[in-house]
Amino acid sequence: MINLQKTVLPVAVLLALTFPAAACADQTAPKQISFQTSEVDVDHPDGAIEGSLNVTIAADGTISGYFHRADSGRSRDVHGALTGKTIYLDIGNQVPVEGTYVNGTIVGYRTMGKNRHLDQYRFTATPAP
Repeated sequence: MINLQKTVLPVAVLLALTFPAAACADQTAPKQISFQTSEVDVDHPDGAIEGSLNVTIAADGTISGYFHRADSGRSRDVHGALTGKTIYLDIGNQVPVEGTYVNGTIVGYRTMGKNRHLDQYRFTATPAP
């Protein structure tokens, strides 16, 4: 009969030496990502609102972070969610951005306006260098 203790222990040691700890690292760790952003009125594309977006995406898709406008330096809290390729961002408790997150780039839209006049804005966020 085979002695399991003599068989299992050497196999476990061999596996531990073969696969470094980095390969076993937690794949559910939050990701911190920085983006350069641009927001443009779809009907009047001259004059984009530039900025930066720094977020953490948790393993469950929860997003938190900050948006900084380049022109004013104003910072706003960001909260949202990522489900598959669909992303939802609430920037400063305003009208949310809804779009996609594909190949590290966010492309989405939000509709804002006053007095029955609505403007649609295209929001783009590309990875910061």
